[in-house]
Formats: sequence, structure tokens, C-alpha cells
Amino acid sequence: MASLWEITIKQGSGKLPLPESPESWIETQTRLQDIEILTLDRHVIYQSGLLPSVHRDPFDRWIAAETLFHGMTLVSPDWPFRDFGCATIW
Repeated sequence: MASLWEITIKQGSGKLPLPESPESWIETQTRLQDIEILTLDRHVIYQSGLLPSVHRDPFDRWIAAETLFHGMTLVSPDWPFRDFGCATIW
């Protein structure tokens, strides 16, 4: 959900050009890539508050907490995720 929110905000601000509306693009990509959308879980919120203070962006903290809580690997080149302890690819 954090990624959907961030994509929508960045597209609306002109920082992320998409070929169609965020809603259409996200729905198409999740279907094509067989992506499962995780809902916000209160335990993830609690975990985000326990992360080290290496980065304060609430979206990134939420994504990192989701990754750690579910034992997933995150596809991102952003350094804060590694500093949070997330397994990353890219």
C-alpha cells in the first residue's frame, strides 16, 4: 500500500510519468506481474517505530517494516533499506 500511495503522489506531482492513470497502471502491473498487495498491519506500524534512525521518510520506513515483518526481499537500489536491515535486490 505504501508503494501505491507513493506512486500516486509522485505521478500527481509530475515526478513519475506514467502511460496512464496511477490506478490503471498499478492494477495492470499487479495483474501482469502477479503482485500481491499487502494491507497495512498494525504490527508493521509498531515495527516501523523500532527501526534505526537512518532515514526518516515515513514511506520508506513503512516499506522497510513490511519487508522485515514478512521476511521478504525488497527490489530497490535505495541505501536506507539496507541500513534498516532489509534484504534487497538491485
